[in-house]
Amino acid sequence: MSEKGLKDYNKVIEAIYQYTHKLREAGPQNYVFEEVRDIGIMNYEFQSKQDQLAECVAIAQKFKLFNKDNIKEMLR
Repeated sequence: MSEKGLKDYNKVIEAIYQYTHKLREAGPQNYVFEEVRDIGIMNYEFQSKQDQLAECVAIAQKFKLFNKDNIKEMLR
């Protein structure tokens, strides 16, 4: 943080709380999900080629983190 920010840290904290309140009011934005999804797709498509078995194992390990509904949504 800058020296000015350190001097006026109360204003900084207030601005942060106001912004988080705005985010809560607005709720999740679909465009954020779409951007993250699209970046993931591009990263996948343009990644360097690796062993196909290793790629399958890596994807299968990530599936443990999600329930059935999440996986169906990700694969559509």
